[in-house]
Amino acid sequence: MSWEATADERDCDPTLCFLGLYSLQTTGEFHGPDQTTGPIARICWALRLVMSLQIHILCDGGICTDQLAAFNEIAPFIKEHNINTFSSLQSLQHYASSIVMSTMPLPSIVFLDRVNWTSLYFKGQYFSLEKFQNILRGLEEEILNLWNDRIMLGFNIRVDYGDLVDNLKNQKPGYSFITLFRIPRTLSLRTKIPSLRRSSRIPIKQRSSFSAFLG
Repeated sequence: MSWEATADERDCDPTLCFLGLYSLQTTGEFHGPDQTTGPIARICWALRLVMSLQIHILCDGGICTDQLAAFNEIAPFIKEHNINTFSSLQSLQHYASSIVMSTMPLPSIVFLDRVNWTSLYFKGQYFSLEKFQNILRGLEEEILNLWNDRIMLGFNIRVDYGDLVDNLKNQKPGYSFITLFRIPRTLSLRTKIPSLRRSSRIPIKQRSSFSAFLG
């Protein structure tokens, strides 16, 4: 529907008022055009969905004979260049998109080392190749500790295996390449996994006596 402005209420469209409040930041500023196009697009899609639902309501209620007739009834409210909320949103969307496309944004990455390219600023935060290497090294250590302590429970188990075969199309719950009998050399793995599960239920003080059995 169209919302006519009055002397007391110049901005009387509740959707546009919501968009203005939604774009308001805690600092008192409004979001830039690049952060406004997304909310406008979602609101427009919501309006289209509401209109699609209204078409079915008009047809099911016997008000309109077919969906085309129902669409013609509500078409003025979802067309551009008409006085309605949808047209106002589309105008704002085109305006914001044109500003975004014609404005060059400030860079997020600034390289300090223009020779080896090993150090940079990302949104004001300093990063270097050495830091990335330390991060990867730390992640590797965490994964190894998780595998050795939490999964293997400290047991040093060696499983001999050959070429692994995996059915990537198998989506059954509980499927694992370990269960494939086409891998004869992984039979030892299938026999040791139950032993590991049984040993995990044994108190820690008694587990040392099973090391020879599992090793």
